[in-house]
Amino acid sequence: MSRALRAAEAAAGAVRVAFGPAGRGVLIRGPAGALTITRAAVDILEAAFPPSSRPGPELVVLLQGARALHRRTGDGVKGFLLTTAALLRGLESVLEAGPGLEAAASVRVRVELGRALPAAAAPRPDPGDLAASVLATRFTPDVAAAALPAVAALLRGSDSAALLRAHLPVLCRRRRAAGRAVADSAVREGVVVDGMLRFLGDGPERRVVAVLAGDAQDDAVDVRAAVSSLLADGAVDAGRLLVVTSAVLDDASLFALRRRGAALLHAVTPEDEHFLLEWALAARSGEVAVEVRGLERSSAWLGLPGVRQLQLHAPTQQLAEQLAAATRDAVQLMCFAADNGLQPALCPGGGSLERRLHRALGGTPLGRAELLRWHQQRQAPEARGPQHDQDPVVAALATALDCLSPDTRKAVAEAVAAVPRELPPDHPRDPPLEPAALRVAVLQHALATAGTLLAARVGITAASREGAARRPS
Repeated sequence: MSRALRAAEAAAGAVRVAFGPAGRGVLIRGPAGALTITRAAVDILEAAFPPSSRPGPELVVLLQGARALHRRTGDGVKGFLLTTAALLRGLESVLEAGPGLEAAASVRVRVELGRALPAAAAPRPDPGDLAASVLATRFTPDVAAAALPAVAALLRGSDSAALLRAHLPVLCRRRRAAGRAVADSAVREGVVVDGMLRFLGDGPERRVVAVLAGDAQDDAVDVRAAVSSLLADGAVDAGRLLVVTSAVLDDASLFALRRRGAALLHAVTPEDEHFLLEWALAARSGEVAVEVRGLERSSAWLGLPGVRQLQLHAPTQQLAEQLAAATRDAVQLMCFAADNGLQPALCPGGGSLERRLHRALGGTPLGRAELLRWHQQRQAPEARGPQHDQDPVVAALATALDCLSPDTRKAVAEAVAAVPRELPPDHPRDPPLEPAALRVAVLQHALATAGTLLAARVGITAASREGAARRPS
């Protein structure tokens, strides 16, 4: 029992070291004897419980539960929080069986962790030291030296930004190693850009907060957790929020943001993120007006000093091809909407058609079922029934989707019932989202892009009609 307690506490301590306020990778020894720095859940657990240790039945159950969690949630901070919870619950059950072992085992575990991982016993670092470490991993020495005072001041923060600081950290910067970017987890909490911005577009003016993060897997999970925490806080008006991140958010987070009226710029390239962070640090005093304009070629322009236009990038070639096809379909859909009086608007929450589209695709179970039934009727025209009992928004959407390509129409209809709209933070995604759901997410981006493009070029529909009238029949 004493050995089981020590092993369980050692594993929990390793996870806390890896994902605490100043989290860092854990040095483990693999099966072949090689030393590796890792933040992978299964690797840390198997290093804490090697096969040669012959764990007792309590630890076998503990490991099985943690591995099951890993299969359902994957690596990342969210998965590790669940894993840590499982470790601590298992530890509590062991302590209940042998409470007299708690103090002695805890001392021994802390001594061993202190020898193997000196940072585990170190005090929380000074904000200035954290800022210097982060800047050194992300910027050139001259830029880091110039920005250090501002970053240290932001880290120390003020009362006015305490609420946002609790929810929206500036997360992991990148470190170049072996020619490719990897996550650096030196900062986990307490960093937020205090400066507020004014978002100027065709919609009302709004204040927003810029959230910057790396694009590694752990960072994307961190961003989703921060966004979910912010949206769950009733004191924060999501309609006054702009999320800027290089992480690629999942479609559940995108739908939640869009439905609440928040603006989003994600999958930002490292170069653009570099410009944005430098600008945000320089504009730390007072408000700054930010002009937003839609451009051609699926891009948006942010009027920030020294920041070039931010292109809408797809992270993979497959997504790039899907985005191109979905954008063409979305432009057709938006033109159809303009012809029928549903004018899109350049605003973070989308235009009237986009709001109706979101409401029809996922606002209620009725909307999803009706749209799926409509698709089944299209597959069998002879079985098509009367449409008078169909939801009017879904009926209008079905008519609008007639102008889409068959593949996109099929993907939308198949995925609307499968895409989760709002998952609780601890809800495992099992089974994972299918490729059709990915197509829906791509189409959502394309719809927003097409809406921006159409709003910026108000004459597109009229010009297309005039061109069609001039063509010989």
